[in-house]
Amino acid sequence: MKSAGQHQCALMVMWAADPRSPVNPNGNGYDLKLSTKSNLPVVFCPFCGELIAKEKVVDESPKTGCEHLRNFVTMPDPSISYDNANDVYSAVGDEQMSIRLFFCPICGDELPSQKRDQPNIEISAKEKSELMKQFIGIETVQELIEKYGPPDYERPASEDFLYPGGKKVSIMIPKTLYYDHLSKSIEVVVLELRDGMIDVKLKPKEFLR
Repeated sequence: MKSAGQHQCALMVMWAADPRSPVNPNGNGYDLKLSTKSNLPVVFCPFCGELIAKEKVVDESPKTGCEHLRNFVTMPDPSISYDNANDVYSAVGDEQMSIRLFFCPICGDELPSQKRDQPNIEISAKEKSELMKQFIGIETVQELIEKYGPPDYERPASEDFLYPGGKKVSIMIPKTLYYDHLSKSIEVVVLELRDGMIDVKLKPKEFLR
């Protein structure tokens, strides 16, 4: 664990600068939103685990393991959520923003990266090759829809903002089409680029949305 001092975690700086974020600077450090009525002074960075507070204001986690975030999830109108399927905790902000937490902000315990019994699902080279062959010669969304019909799910193009280094940067999120029915185990994700061409990506269905 790093010693306390001026905190330079890039993720903390970026999220604290975003007005939608549940992480906010408080003058001496940072607060994490727990609910609509409650904020928590951050002792350990929830992204890198570094000690932020000059003095610890709480005891270490119990020997049975950290239960702080588990308790926060049960609060009325909580801003901390738990995904049981993936064993992941997140802090929820405005406009449906959800930020994954990697360390407990109270005791600094590292949170599980994924379920220990969850298989590491990968797309085999054969599966990928066979599926990608179906898109040879297809260059635009119109050509894609003509061959495979409308997507199972579509996300329109939109503008979003990131705050790297605390500075606001505009990013354009391309129109994205999702095809579930082309494979039992793989979802085809198609991005419409600015020049009208498409970029096809394959993702295991278990890891999507």
